[in-house]
Amino acid sequence: MSKTFKYEHSNEDLPVERGDLWALDGTWPIIWLYCADIISGDYESNLRPYMERRGVSHDCFYSDPPWDTRVLRSFENGLGTDESKSTTNFFPDFMDAFISIAYMDSTPVAIEMGRRNTEETCKLIRSKAGVLPSVIDIVYDKKHPCSLIYSTDKCEDMPDLRGVDDTMTPELFMSSVGTTIVLDPCMGLGTTAVCASTIGAGSIGMELSPRKSSYFLNAMSNLTGRKPILIDRIGSRARSC
Repeated sequence: MSKTFKYEHSNEDLPVERGDLWALDGTWPIIWLYCADIISGDYESNLRPYMERRGVSHDCFYSDPPWDTRVLRSFENGLGTDESKSTTNFFPDFMDAFISIAYMDSTPVAIEMGRRNTEETCKLIRSKAGVLPSVIDIVYDKKHPCSLIYSTDKCEDMPDLRGVDDTMTPELFMSSVGTTIVLDPCMGLGTTAVCASTIGAGSIGMELSPRKSSYFLNAMSNLTGRKPILIDRIGSRARSC
């Protein structure tokens, strides 16, 4: 019997644990989800080497990370995360790790961000990645102004995203840059993966919460008719692969 939690009515039907790499069955498009923490280096140490060994790579980065420490802590409280992120440096540390992943490879990058932290995020991108990003004003939840921070050499193909709701911006951005596989290290409930599936592209995501990971896998299974399967366990809490 599934456990029901308050957050987004998430059903923990699947026994997802930290270090699990899940996928939907079938060969294409790839839909992978790694339950892990980006701030702990799980992408660089575990997921990226795993992808390389299997000849899998992404050609687009699109993500909507938590916008500030308050949001991060509300996620922790609502999702049952067992670690306490109490230091004032947590959000800068998180964004530092996030930007490192975003610009690790030469792919188009798009990041949704609240207006309050847009300038700070752009400064971090310039200092850490040496890239001068562009910014477009978009909308979150059909009413809240926010920003899409992006970097791509395919700007001539970019549609006008000004004022577009963030349920549509992933699909429009990914289509414009010719995405075949998108990477999202803050997958959450899976908007990026849903949009990728809509245009026939694959997705590789990371999610800290096992509960949200289970929700995502069940939702994508219902959408695609494909079965979630545990394909490996990688990382410090799992067997070596």
